[in-house]
Amino acid sequence: MKPFAFLRRASATAVVAPSPVTTPFGQQLQPLLHCLLSQPVSASESAFLCATWFLHALHASTTTQTIALDSLKPIDFRHSDRAIVETYLEDNVTVLDACNQLSEKMQVIQEYAKSLRVVSHLLQGPTPTTLARALGLLESSWEAMERRFREIPDNKYNSRSSSSKMSRKKVAKQQDNSEYGEILNGSMAMALMACVVLGTALSFKSKRLPTNEYCSQSSIPTSWSLSLHELHKQLKGRKLAGNNSSMMLCELRQAVKVAQDLQHHIKIRNKSGVEVAGEELKKRCNGLEEQITALDEGVRELYKRLVSVRMALLGFLSRA
Repeated sequence: MKPFAFLRRASATAVVAPSPVTTPFGQQLQPLLHCLLSQPVSASESAFLCATWFLHALHASTTTQTIALDSLKPIDFRHSDRAIVETYLEDNVTVLDACNQLSEKMQVIQEYAKSLRVVSHLLQGPTPTTLARALGLLESSWEAMERRFREIPDNKYNSRSSSSKMSRKKVAKQQDNSEYGEILNGSMAMALMACVVLGTALSFKSKRLPTNEYCSQSSIPTSWSLSLHELHKQLKGRKLAGNNSSMMLCELRQAVKVAQDLQHHIKIRNKSGVEVAGEELKKRCNGLEEQITALDEGVRELYKRLVSVRMALLGFLSRA
């Protein structure tokens, strides 16, 4: 499943783009997207790379699942909706897997932060022995985090077969005249948005946002889909305006940078540098642990809501 299917641009040959449709579901989704679009950007760093932005994104995605569930209940399930629901259920499993992978990565980061906290304790009343232990722990903890990250498989959003892609195109056409289609497409789009961008920030390799698409967008544009497209453009634009460094979560990158500085000062036996970097490391550890805990809670809550939508849809199918 490729992310950002809902962002497919209209054909360049189109003379007049259709006006966006405003739906009851879209009216509830718009304030959440507006909140994300209006997040301030710092001059020194892209705000969307910091935990605060992701907490807003996870909240918006989780709230969307509740909106979707409430919106589906009064709608009569039609036989033509079955393919739409079955496609959603398939994608739902992939996003649930992505949530599990995000939680696993955040557990690795928490273990790294705990190691850095041990280092800060070793620097209290430093001796040649404790400095040597601190240096060894700085090196080993970084290597362990890198290794563990490599062992966690990336969620492949684009690993669909040709036949699967063909069936998705047929389903996309059915969504044009289906309330089920719009609601499930929107709820999945919001879940993907949060998981894909957070997954990028919890990677040592990513330098750009994924831009592939996992299925065709409905030919009828909605106000929320246009806002989501604008959000994706905004996220890409913030990255392009910055440097070519990794899109790592800023709290993690800051902690890693301080740890590297401390490592350097210990190696060259710069006592004052060790003291300054040691104090800074303690502050960065506190911030990193706090934010990662909050993000993990947000991902787990999104997971629960996705399961709730899944169970409701399975119930609809069983009664159809």
